[in-house]
Amino acid sequence: NNNNNNNNTNSTLNTMINNGATNANKNADAKNKNGIDTAALTGVEVDDNGQRLISLEAVRREIWLHHGSIRMKRLLKIFDIKKKTSTERQSKFREVVRELCIM
Repeated sequence: NNNNNNNNTNSTLNTMINNGATNANKNADAKNKNGIDTAALTGVEVDDNGQRLISLEAVRREIWLHHGSIRMKRLLKIFDIKKKTSTERQSKFREVVRELCIM
């Protein structure tokens, strides 16, 4: 009986997680179904492609959220900067990081 309860709990948890991911994808346009600006709630601003906007404030916020210290590799992952990312986006990211950080 206890095992059955665990299975039901796991099933419910997985459903909640999957539904949450689906809802997050549906609301990628930065407004939820109630018309509330989700960027204002989370502080995460995204462009039309769903990538995070690179700004002084956005990078500063990530550093602050990581208690004032964050590895460059982690920042690159958060802002989705890869080798194949456009050179304009890469240079904008480097410019902002140079202004904010001591490396």
